[in-house]
Amino acid sequence: MAPGITPQELVYEGVHFRDDKGPAIVGGSVVLIVVATVAVVLRLVSRRMKRTAWGSDDYTVVLSLAFAYGMFISIIYCARYGLGKHIIRVGFVSASKMGRALYVLEAIYPACTTATKVSILLLYRRIFTTLNPYFRYCLYIISTVLVGWAISGFFTTVFQCTPIHSFWDGSENRKCIDEVSALVGLAVINTLVNASVLILPMPILWHLNMPRRRKVAICGIFVIGSGDVIGSIVRTALTAKLKTTDVDLTWLEADAAMLAFVEPCLGIICACLPTMRPIFGKHASGLFSNMFSNIFSSKRSVKDSQQSGSTNAASDDRPSVGYPVRLRPEEGWMELQEREAVDHMGAGKGVRASEREIGVETGRGGTRRGDLEGFHEGGM
Repeated sequence: MAPGITPQELVYEGVHFRDDKGPAIVGGSVVLIVVATVAVVLRLVSRRMKRTAWGSDDYTVVLSLAFAYGMFISIIYCARYGLGKHIIRVGFVSASKMGRALYVLEAIYPACTTATKVSILLLYRRIFTTLNPYFRYCLYIISTVLVGWAISGFFTTVFQCTPIHSFWDGSENRKCIDEVSALVGLAVINTLVNASVLILPMPILWHLNMPRRRKVAICGIFVIGSGDVIGSIVRTALTAKLKTTDVDLTWLEADAAMLAFVEPCLGIICACLPTMRPIFGKHASGLFSNMFSNIFSSKRSVKDSQQSGSTNAASDDRPSVGYPVRLRPEEGWMELQEREAVDHMGAGKGVRASEREIGVETGRGGTRRGDLEGFHEGGM
């Protein structure tokens, strides 16, 4: 009998002796790491196709992928030595090996998730380089909270037990903090930060000068990241259910450990998705291509844009002062066209927002809504 196990638990585990989440953990982990890797590769290929230098957001997402591979190896090792099985089926030696791998997984997790979210914030900074200071303040505040969370999460995980090896070998003289309470506290902060990163660009995107349906489509891309937030919430709930007196941890911690790997992988995919337009625009086909075409393609001449501008002003929610926004299929996300430039350069030669600061103002008082550099795939 495993130490500390009650007769009732022994009966339950005996009835469910063959239960095993291991294959699902391994299969799901392989799919996630492959998709995340493909997403990063496509992001870098997109950079090369456009002959654009890597930005700090690119380097950071590559770093987060490297951490994700560390987590992948750890969770596969965990599954190999009993994660997802009941403790009476695992045995002490295998459980100790699984505990060591789980320790590594938990130690890498803060760095991996932080690198992923920092990459997204750096992408925001590159896209919205000249926005009003409040947006920048939000970026700095969230980044600071992220770094503080990562440091506290790392040290909490590494030094949760004294001596350290007692975390996985179950030494009788070990001294440990209340691991469940600490993890729940960190998970709650992480969930709030995830939600903040997701919501942060929504007001900016919604007030761009473009048709409402296109605003909804673009915001929908960011909503894909809600899976990351949902995963954080579920993981927090699962962690809160654990007790420091639980014995069958090889079974009980399986779902939380898997979600710890799901979260950064989804974050990596979401961080790369907005940069893939050059590849999707040229090589995608079928329904997937049509979906992205409906979202991104709006290739019209400047003449047509000018003729329809006054007619559609009310329905598009465009401000009375500012520049029309349209999507640029060739370049990626968005292009702001400057009316004065059209007069001098001729139809179809809009000014890219990355080359010139373009203000967006509203109201008679000229209240600045933001100086948008635009969604494009240029350098920082």
